[in-house]
Amino acid sequence: MKESITYRFRFSDGSEAVYPSPVQESSPDHSTWTALSFHQCPNCPLPAGEQASCPLAVQLAPIVDLAGGRTSQEEVKVEVSSPERTYSRTTSLQGAVGSLMGLLCATSDCPHMSFLSSLARFHLPFANEKETIYRVLGNYLVQQLLLQEEGETPDWEIHELRRLYEEVGTVNRHMANRLRAASDRDAAVNALVILDSLARALRFTIDEDFRNLKTLLGDATDESL
Repeated sequence: MKESITYRFRFSDGSEAVYPSPVQESSPDHSTWTALSFHQCPNCPLPAGEQASCPLAVQLAPIVDLAGGRTSQEEVKVEVSSPERTYSRTTSLQGAVGSLMGLLCATSDCPHMSFLSSLARFHLPFANEKETIYRVLGNYLVQQLLLQEEGETPDWEIHELRRLYEEVGTVNRHMANRLRAASDRDAAVNALVILDSLARALRFTIDEDFRNLKTLLGDATDESL
């Protein structure tokens, strides 16, 4: 992702933290919990002998520096800047961290997250469940259209997307174990739990054969959208 997206956190105690994505420099030593063999995901395709660290854990290490010692419901002011626009919001730390975590996952070198990289180009901070489902499905269907244009077989019934998100769910559960080991408080872990709940909501939408997509789209005048 060439575009620079920056998260600036302002805490009530006057402290600040700024995180660009993707992470440009290695964070302080987190070698124990970022080791590939530490709570390694059962679906991990990386051979431990060639990859000393989990690429997703390394990418999420700044999250532990930011939130590892703070509680989930601590209020924080967040400003998210890109070359095109700036978003700002006052929210819980777990909500703010979950938004940053989604971006860091999509820009990591984890093989199971690579299909999300195109979404990172159009990152929507603080996206809710409806927005996330719509963006993911829309992004995937555009990819299928491009495959069709290239003479490949498109997955219009999105069976492969269901499988991809099952793999993501496995990664999320085992990454939570890493974060619990690395964090003194619950903000980072709860942020990942929220992020995983969005992935589970998407899998539910697929399992329901899109019956709830009409509700998701709603009427153009529906004020709830």
